Amino acid sequence: MGSISKITCSSCRKTWKCLNGCGLLHARLEDVIREFPEETGREIVMQTGAEDLPLFDFAYQSAVCTECSNMVGVPVLELSDGNKKHIGQCPVCGGEVQLITDLNDVCCPACGKKALKEEEAGIWD
Repeated sequence: MGSISKITCSSCRKTWKCLNGCGLLHARLEDVIREFPEETGREIVMQTGAEDLPLFDFAYQSAVCTECSNMVGVPVLELSDGNKKHIGQCPVCGGEVQLITDLNDVCCPACGKKALKEEEAGIWD
């Protein structure tokens, strides 16, 4: 079960909603691969080789787009070998993103101040 985070800047009042976690549809690697661009999907298939049941960790995580400055939820996949983490693109513009590990360390992409607050706005599956 995933959660929906509402991230708000207490300075400029800009608000974003981000999906986090994963749903029941993300239990199989074939389904997870669909969350990524086709090229990334091919790379994942090559990395897992002929494994019948490849082990992986998947979840949507909050991120900041380096191009359009939106806060978004992006798919993140790490295979059991731990060699490479696959991070999805911004769903708004297709740009590269920076994952948010600690919201207290992130400046608001709209006004540049460290005034972001997060609250749970719902759940999804």
